[in-house]
Amino acid sequence: MFSYREIATAFVNLQIPYDSPVIVHGSLSSFGEVKGGSETILGALSTMSHQVMFPSFTFKTMIIPNDGPPDNGMTYGSSADLNLMAEFYNPGMPVDPLIGVLAERFRTIPNVSRSSHPILSFAAMNMDQVIHAQSL
Repeated sequence: MFSYREIATAFVNLQIPYDSPVIVHGSLSSFGEVKGGSETILGALSTMSHQVMFPSFTFKTMIIPNDGPPDNGMTYGSSADLNLMAEFYNPGMPVDPLIGVLAERFRTIPNVSRSSHPILSFAAMNMDQVIHAQSL
């Protein structure tokens, strides 16, 4: 089982300057057993950088239209039933479970901001200019 000290040391050993922004897309399970779980990972990340960002996507807000441009990476008209279950986006929505528990726990930290993109939002600490720059 990994401890906070082991994980923080591993992050610091990456030798990323503390003032460099870091974007994280990670799975808690990829770390193996961690004493303290996501709290430990997030705490250790804060020893590596004070500017951290996670994807905080919300796929349940997506609607697939019946028609659209060709070769756009989706099958138009394929999700009529899912479209009926789509929800309006708000920054308090949970991160999609496919993105993972680390991103969801990070989103709930009090000084974390979230962008307003209804599907592909990001949550970040000490990166407000970047978060507010994202648009549709």
